[in-house]
Amino acid sequence: MSLTVLRTALCFAATLLLAAAPPLDPGKAGMDPARLERLAQRMKAYAEQGVVAGTVTLVARRGAVAGYDASGWQDIEARKPMRPDSIFQVMSMTKPVTAVAIQLLVEEGKVRIGDPVEKYLPEFRGQWVVEAKTPLTMNLRKPARAITVRDLLTHTSCMTGPGPALSDLYTKMNRTLSEAVGL
Repeated sequence: MSLTVLRTALCFAATLLLAAAPPLDPGKAGMDPARLERLAQRMKAYAEQGVVAGTVTLVARRGAVAGYDASGWQDIEARKPMRPDSIFQVMSMTKPVTAVAIQLLVEEGKVRIGDPVEKYLPEFRGQWVVEAKTPLTMNLRKPARAITVRDLLTHTSCMTGPGPALSDLYTKMNRTLSEAVGL
């Protein structure tokens, strides 16, 4: 099994475990129940005001789930309520989650943001970057230096979205899970 497949499987397993985690007493996680309730009410208000269609919020601390709540709609037109186990595309919301995870690793001394990405992800070794791009073509070049963790976090790596061959797959994101797996 390749390292990439193993990492993907581990991330999927962790997601399933979190999704199945029961809400605990916030006090056990060292959290103030009143503050957690304010968070739940704020998310509900965002959905009611149309700021977002719906939310799923999970708050954890010290390895314990302190709050787990859903509000709003999974499907507005069908009036299908959001559930804690609803599956949806989080798109760019992975960026702040990833940034926080990296910061935790930095604080633990496990990652340095100035390090080349290939130190942690060997698949990045020999990476090329985009020099110029048109709707039909991309010109690539070797980077002047190795891409760093900081470059990825600040979107300054000169990497881009998929090329023309994958643009159809990338732009047609409104698929069900079974359709996506069937690709």
